[in-house]
Amino acid sequence: MDGFIGEIRAFAMDYVPTGWLPCNGATYTIISQQALYAVIGLYYGGTAGQNFKVPDLRGITLLGKNPAVSGYNVVGATGGADTVALTGSTMAAHNHQLKGVTRTGAGQTTAAQSQPGPTVYLTNAYALGTSKGVIAYSSTVDTNVQLAPQAISYNRLTPNVTPHSNVSPYLALNYCICVEGYFPVNGN
Repeated sequence: MDGFIGEIRAFAMDYVPTGWLPCNGATYTIISQQALYAVIGLYYGGTAGQNFKVPDLRGITLLGKNPAVSGYNVVGATGGADTVALTGSTMAAHNHQLKGVTRTGAGQTTAAQSQPGPTVYLTNAYALGTSKGVIAYSSTVDTNVQLAPQAISYNRLTPNVTPHSNVSPYLALNYCICVEGYFPVNGN
């Protein structure tokens, strides 16, 4: 009996300990769990004067209450989605600032670089000579290089965009609510 009635704990086991109930959204009569009802009331649903529900914490990510942030200031609030499809209307406006170099002759080898870097651009490869390295970078940029539009654009009209997982990394735990323990007293 080290818990407080209404306290929720995560257990790393697949059973519910004695004196606790699973947080699975189940409905209980007020008569069967009077102390728990006195603590949590109808926060998680139920019918006033008849029954109440425990929170359903299966397959979700828990967040703490924050009175200063709208949407996180109500106990029992839910939201979010397991999957999200990115569409043209849900993507933030952005552009692709790509630059490139087109090598046209040996005269450009003065700007040739053997390693990429913050001011070095990928270009068409140029051999320095027989049995010598191939230079594929240049420190000069050609603003007239045109890239294929399909290489850098997103087609906002693409139908049937497949949703991707929106679930944070997780560890499965068994959340339970205490029904046999100390009755919480305000201020003590």
